[in-house]
Amino acid sequence: MKGFMKSFLVAFLICLLSMTVFADTASSNKLIVNYIDVGQGDSELIECNGQFMLVDAGERDKGTVVVNYLKSRGVEKLDYVIATHPHSDHIGGMSEVLNTFPVSNIIMPKVNNTTATYTNMLKVIQQKGIKAIEPKIGDSYKLGNSTFTIIGPKKYDTKNMNNDSVAFRLVYGNNSFIFCGDAETEEENDIVASGQTLKSDVYKVSHHGSTTSSSSAFLNKVQPKYAVIEVGAGNSYGHPKQKTLEALSKIGATVYRTDLNGSIIITSDGKTLSFGDGSVDNSANSSNDNGTNNSTDANGGGDATPCTSQSVLKNTTGAGSVNGFGTATSTSVPQSVSITYVLNTNTHKIHKPNCRSVSQMKEKNKKTYVGKIADLISQGYSPCKICNPA
Repeated sequence: MKGFMKSFLVAFLICLLSMTVFADTASSNKLIVNYIDVGQGDSELIECNGQFMLVDAGERDKGTVVVNYLKSRGVEKLDYVIATHPHSDHIGGMSEVLNTFPVSNIIMPKVNNTTATYTNMLKVIQQKGIKAIEPKIGDSYKLGNSTFTIIGPKKYDTKNMNNDSVAFRLVYGNNSFIFCGDAETEEENDIVASGQTLKSDVYKVSHHGSTTSSSSAFLNKVQPKYAVIEVGAGNSYGHPKQKTLEALSKIGATVYRTDLNGSIIITSDGKTLSFGDGSVDNSANSSNDNGTNNSTDANGGGDATPCTSQSVLKNTTGAGSVNGFGTATSTSVPQSVSITYVLNTNTHKIHKPNCRSVSQMKEKNKKTYVGKIADLISQGYSPCKICNPA
């Protein structure tokens, strides 16, 4: 009996150990992108296979928020840091981060700036002996099993530092993310003209949703399924601008915002994307020219139309929350959400902007509407049965 119990315990422990190793391996074989809520500023933490990269660190008073967030994610050292440009809402908290964690490399534009925030950061970089790398278009770097490639800036703008922003595209398996700091139309034009691959599943909206960024030429190249806007609630700039929200809606991007959602986490297994605590959205549905449904996962494949909701899922855990907005399991659009539709004033039909019927519509009958579908239905309009706007 004793021999049996001993054998049973050994077998049980081996099984338990195997399960633990499997769970750890499954967890580590993912790319996790954290859009940290730092109010009116930017900060993103990227995790892959036990390696970490921080992009920006918000204003100076958000340094502790960023440091605590990184600690909560298990960060002990940073393999890469990207300081996109010297504005304080992007690098204000960086000195505190650099003083807290060992950093192997920092990628930053080589520009002249005399602000105390920027010079203090440079002093810390020098004191810590951190390797500073000037971004060069086309240079690629590995972060675990992911790769990020520099796509901008092409040149430095002596009059507008936003156009000095380090821009890069991150790829993990079939999923991709694009980050461009505060790049405005001028830098976006350079990026588009460079001929690089820009199409990405997720777009970190530049310059907090300002009208000076996210030009139509740029968005048409990126074609994101999802857009994340890092912005402070009730900010004095009026960010994000309605024009930008309409542009994102027009291309079919689902919008998430840190002022509404708190910190946002997107996870990739190389094929699909999951949000918050792991709810998967990989079935954005649309109709093809025959009116039949197509579906695609979040890997950029296929021609299915992404969900066009401007999500307003409230964060219930506060600014800087690790779990962020929680669960986003549905691709349906709440009827209280304002999005862009194209109306046929003759047939009283409601269409998605990219519905095939829109191109066949007479201009005199075509009307663009930004608002709630429930309001349109109450006015006697009905959803198109081809594109099925929700």
